[in-house]
Amino acid sequence: MDCQIEVTKSAQPADLAAVQGGLARHNQDYVGPVAGVVAVLLRDDTGVVAGGAVGPMFLREGCERECFLDWMWVRADLRGQRYGSRLLAAAEASAAEQGCRRMTLNTFSFQALEFYRKQGYTPLVTIPDFMVGYDKIYLRKALTPNV
Repeated sequence: MDCQIEVTKSAQPADLAAVQGGLARHNQDYVGPVAGVVAVLLRDDTGVVAGGAVGPMFLREGCERECFLDWMWVRADLRGQRYGSRLLAAAEASAAEQGCRRMTLNTFSFQALEFYRKQGYTPLVTIPDFMVGYDKIYLRKALTPNV
């Protein structure tokens, strides 16, 4: 087979999905399949999504189920009103109800490191200068499964 390398500045959604899907299938052999999703949304009084906490759960045979929170966001005008704490607590409860024993997430040094620490998360690793001038920090918290 003669394959060609293509550099593009406008990848099509189907092309991106093919790469993501291929990696996900490969990863399944090591981390197990996606066993569900934690999705907690914050809606404003007009029904518009104003925040959320979203991430997949993985289950590898013989191992504990765990959740990786990919996205956590609260709209700027709603920050400082405890919505973030409530979203994160709801995401943790949802993950625990589905059998997760821990939640892992990441943040940049300009984002919410102290917020996550206050919520009981422990830093695992810091990647210095991940984006020029900003570190990327991975954190984890133990959960008590409710299954």
